[in-house]
Amino acid sequence: MTTDEFAGRFDHTRLGAKTTAADILHLAEEGASLGCASLCVMPFWVAPLRRELGSAGGPTICTVVGFPLGAHTAEQKRREGAEALADGAREIDMVMNIGAFLSGDIRQVEREIVAVRQEAGSDDVVLKVILETS
Repeated sequence: MTTDEFAGRFDHTRLGAKTTAADILHLAEEGASLGCASLCVMPFWVAPLRRELGSAGGPTICTVVGFPLGAHTAEQKRREGAEALADGAREIDMVMNIGAFLSGDIRQVEREIVAVRQEAGSDDVVLKVILETS
């Protein structure tokens, strides 16, 4: 595997609370130059990142839903996903509700996944369900 192929398998992220516009610019430049698969940012930064990348292509824009704890309702996660997609995200990293899962409420976990997947609609949107275990 070449270095470029290797880099193309990674998400380049900037999810800190103190992220600035300059940080987003740096992320866009660095992620594009490295050939990363996607750039993952907090929902607030999706539209600015889309404007920065323009229509030239490059890495996919990814954002998080239900971050960081996953303890949102299915409807909250659906709305977060809808807004992110409208702003230009094409990949959603949804944090699974670990508390619901550990309580045996698998139906709640399923409702969340289905709600966000249905909102995403098309097959060109990637949905990843993540476990934020800190």
